[in-house]
Amino acid sequence: MNIKPVLNILSALLTLLGLTMIVPLAIAFFSGEPTVHMLLWTTVGTIVIGLPIWLLTRKHRSLTNRDGFAIVTFSWILTAFVGALP
Repeated sequence: MNIKPVLNILSALLTLLGLTMIVPLAIAFFSGEPTVHMLLWTTVGTIVIGLPIWLLTRKHRSLTNRDGFAIVTFSWILTAFVGALP
């Protein structure tokens, strides 16, 4: 299994997930939710972790079937874990 292409796609997914959390963050901020700071930390944390990994691994692009299975499996686990953080 090629780890760099798998990390590249998973970190891009993590960064995209962090960027999509900006919309619920804005809604929580303007509606006066008391737990807006937890959503802020989760949003910033996912972007800060995902973006550098994506930038460091973006040169490698060859994928095999085994890499595809790993990407799908780990993306489900990653999105479930990060989505449960706030």
